[in-house]
Amino acid sequence: MPASVVFATSSAPFGVSETWLQSEVSEIARTRDVYLAPILGRGERQNWPNAKYLSNGSVLLYPKAILRLLRKPLRDVWKFDRNDEKFRSYVKKVLAALRGTVWGMQFRREGISVRLVVASFASGPAVSAVAMAQILDAKVSVIGHRFDIEMRAPKWVYRRVDLTRAISVSAQHEFLNRGIDSQVIPLGVVDELRPRDSTSKELSCVAIGQLVPRKGHEQAIRAVAGLKAEGIYCSLDIVGEGPLKDRLHEIIEDLGVADRVRLRGPVQRVRLLEMLGDESWNILVHPSVVEGDLVEGIPAVILEAASRGLAVIASPSGGTSEYLVDGFNGLEIRGTNATEQIESLSFLIKKVARYSDLLEALTCGGFQSLERFTATSAVTTVFTTLEI
Repeated sequence: MPASVVFATSSAPFGVSETWLQSEVSEIARTRDVYLAPILGRGERQNWPNAKYLSNGSVLLYPKAILRLLRKPLRDVWKFDRNDEKFRSYVKKVLAALRGTVWGMQFRREGISVRLVVASFASGPAVSAVAMAQILDAKVSVIGHRFDIEMRAPKWVYRRVDLTRAISVSAQHEFLNRGIDSQVIPLGVVDELRPRDSTSKELSCVAIGQLVPRKGHEQAIRAVAGLKAEGIYCSLDIVGEGPLKDRLHEIIEDLGVADRVRLRGPVQRVRLLEMLGDESWNILVHPSVVEGDLVEGIPAVILEAASRGLAVIASPSGGTSEYLVDGFNGLEIRGTNATEQIESLSFLIKKVARYSDLLEALTCGGFQSLERFTATSAVTTVFTTLEI
């Protein structure tokens, strides 16, 4: 079997923050072993059916790892630039380099040949990947989204990266703002296109994401409440967990929409993809908003829902507008504040309810737009670029 690929992650296979990697991992696993190497394992271990995970290794490796980081070319990790980074970021950078070095030593000790190390984010995982690759004599690819690029991985990291991959044009602009060249290769989150046999006449929406303000779940709930007041039926399931759980429960009760809106809690990605194809949902609503400097790339959930035959109604925040063509593969939520977004979302749902063929048309448009977001396309482009 060809040499392995390692994904340097923030926490995967623990937690849910990097499960969007699973389709690309599965595609690579068709021809070679794939390993996950997290900086810190936070949360419940997820089901990654095509990836391998080694134990954390002996603590005896850490003193040796520190000594390695004192040598060239990685001793830059110890430099602290008071003008360009906060002390907390500095500590995280050192920890990431240390964990990457330990992982590299462990793979060598296990006799595992590694050809490529992929960093899931252009922040801590990028530092970990470079440290790991130095030991394994492997190539490095870094995936940049938006917010992670702004978290400022040191520039010396990118001098040791073979492919800096921006998942969207907006991510590429973020890299350029830092003086870093990158290539746009969208996330390969689509593993298959699965048309639905039939579409329910009742409107059934799902919103997926952390229960945090920037996901816009409150706007979605209030839009459903407004539709109920007008006598228009539309249900809403919200999948995810987060600090706003109690607040959203209160809003649901106060608005009297407990019969229309459900908080479904967190769902592992493998199961979520099954639910997107099997449940009665026919619309994904994604009223995400810009929150300070935290800006999304192209949300993987939009692509995954479209691949399972759901129509998409989403705001154009972050990189969403690079996928969504209003009226062709989705409908765009407009508005510069919460009130305008609620009115826009309500209007769009009523539009879908009024025109019976619109759902099918949006679904067909979604299928036609997903080719460049397939795992096969992404992996082929990365491997070709790196001559692997």
